[in-house]
Amino acid sequence: MTADSPQPPATAAVVICAYTERRWELLAAALASFATQTVAPAETILVIDDAADVRALLAVALKDAGYRVVEADNGPVGIESYHAHQPDLILLDIGLGSMDGLEVCRQLRAVSTAPIIFLTCRPDEVDELVGFAAGG
Repeated sequence: MTADSPQPPATAAVVICAYTERRWELLAAALASFATQTVAPAETILVIDDAADVRALLAVALKDAGYRVVEADNGPVGIESYHAHQPDLILLDIGLGSMDGLEVCRQLRAVSTAPIIFLTCRPDEVDELVGFAAGG
């Protein structure tokens, strides 16, 4: 790592699994609470998830907690949104379409040290380890 390279993130990834709408509501509240420990309210959080209902639920909870929220529905748009808005925290779905969340994470890690929290319903621990290795 050179002096110009991004430093490792201050916080590690959190892999979360939620299947029901009620669990997603609890997740949104938990993430809003966690975000207050990671970044100050009024800072920007980027939510990259291909599920519109999940993005909307997270956006409402985070906006209610005082955050500015930027939403992206796929990996390439998420990377563009990162460059356009320079968010302080990134919530990233691993199971995106053509460019999965792990590849998005790798590309973001090349230019950013912002904390990344993975969102997934994959129970496999290998995904968690791959996520950490990707820089989350």
